[in-house]
Amino acid sequence: MESYIKIAYVPEQVYNGKQFPPYLWKETIAAVQLTAKGENEYIYLPCSDVEVEKALMRLETPYLHDCEVAVDSHSFPDSILNIVSESTTPVIKVDALNKLAKHYSQMGSQNTRYFEKLMDHIKPRTIDEVYALAESRYEFELFDGIKDIESYGRGVCQVI
Repeated sequence: MESYIKIAYVPEQVYNGKQFPPYLWKETIAAVQLTAKGENEYIYLPCSDVEVEKALMRLETPYLHDCEVAVDSHSFPDSILNIVSESTTPVIKVDALNKLAKHYSQMGSQNTRYFEKLMDHIKPRTIDEVYALAESRYEFELFDGIKDIESYGRGVCQVI
């Protein structure tokens, strides 16, 4: 005699009629959670200003500075998130993350890895320095294993 286990599935409501639950429907660099009046809304970076405005409308708040901003998921190195610190205003934080996400989406995966190595070497301290580095990354050339003048000379002689 075969026995069957009956499993009762209780559906969970994830859409409240206003705010969408988190979902990744396109390639994103970061998902940012906006919270206002006890409700959450997600924006997926890079995004347009219209997408931010729609999120604010669903949260029924007119201004981004009335929201708490938290990075839900991301492809950024921790050093970038440390620079865009918790002490900045929500407007500055979302704007900075969105601008960096646009740079990242234009770079591609190989250039992104190069940019992150470059950041480890240059160690930018401000968000403006990160922007400048992202815009001028093609002006730099990294050589693995070069630590001092002597190893630089040996490396350059091998290239020539």
